Amino acid sequence: TADACRAAIADRLGVVADVEIVDRESLARSGYKAVRLVDA
Repeated sequence: TADACRAAIADRLGVVADVEIVDRESLARSGYKAVRLVDA
């Protein structure tokens, strides 16, 4: 639950965070991808 996540963050990191549980596909994916360079 959001309350359990909020408590765990506060317990481990010492900061208070607003936590909202959302559906799995409701957030847009990041368009950024890692770029790998190979030195040949």
